[in-house]
Amino acid sequence: MSRSLRLLSAIVALISIGRPAEACPRDEHLEGIAIRLLLGEVETSPEALDAALRASGSTAIEASALVSRSEERLLGFERDQRARRGGEIRCGRADGEGTFALVISGRGVDLAVRDGKLHASLGPEYPRATLVARTAEGDLVWENLSRGDLAEGVSLRDLGLRAPLPELQLLVDDPDGPRPIARLPGIARARPRLYAGEEPRALVHRIRNQRRLAPLRDSGILDREAKEHAQTTCVSGRLAHRSESGDPEERLRGRGIVARVVGEALAKGSTRDAALRALLESPSHLATIEDARFTDLGVGVARGERGICVVLLFASFPRYIPPPRRR
Repeated sequence: MSRSLRLLSAIVALISIGRPAEACPRDEHLEGIAIRLLLGEVETSPEALDAALRASGSTAIEASALVSRSEERLLGFERDQRARRGGEIRCGRADGEGTFALVISGRGVDLAVRDGKLHASLGPEYPRATLVARTAEGDLVWENLSRGDLAEGVSLRDLGLRAPLPELQLLVDDPDGPRPIARLPGIARARPRLYAGEEPRALVHRIRNQRRLAPLRDSGILDREAKEHAQTTCVSGRLAHRSESGDPEERLRGRGIVARVVGEALAKGSTRDAALRALLESPSHLATIEDARFTDLGVGVARGERGICVVLLFASFPRYIPPPRRR
């Protein structure tokens, strides 16, 4: 190969590496947060970004951000986020005197309340979604809705929800397991209090005791599975119930454990307290913690480059099933 051809190949390779595969859709809420980042009003920590998302009225569940003077770093950040989020992202960007701020979240869905009805635009990959919320009396709303229901509009009054509305969270099932895909922040209802430095296990037991639920047994084998999944989650940087070993039920079955019901709540934060606070602020995760069907608990905590991951693994009457004997 001639020297000029090698040089041309190198230039083409650099252009391909530096340029994102496709333009990131612009999001005005994320753009507003990017401006606040440049002004020094918001930090890039998960907790600060979560507060900024809620204040902006964004329906995004979470976001990541980078402030840099390097376009190359921004392009690398966008590529990493696109890969971590399965290619579906939206962005907000702000430039100021040679410094750039980029805020990225998952694609999510459009979610809005109009004339007392909840409307959402689910993609064809999601035929159904689950609405999770708390009524003013503290009762759990857990309603499975079709794409058509949400497109037409679902009466919130019929579900026992009235103004001022609480946080509304929409869950979908995808290859990584059930996950929140959008939310409307709403008015904050009273949530369980988190004491500084409180152990995750103690927090779960205290919450369930306050709800007058049966106490949970601490399970060593659930602990081991929860710790392993927390480590996997923190290393990969992607919060998901499903790993290469399967969903929570499949992972336990791989250890010879079966149960009537299996549930999992997981979160990540800059500190363990921040991760636990994120669990308490999520209606669906809090519902898992307060599920009366569970009898056993496992807890896993792991530290990764992007923060601390906490996994709470629940099971109902787990039992060991020995492998079949070989003949």
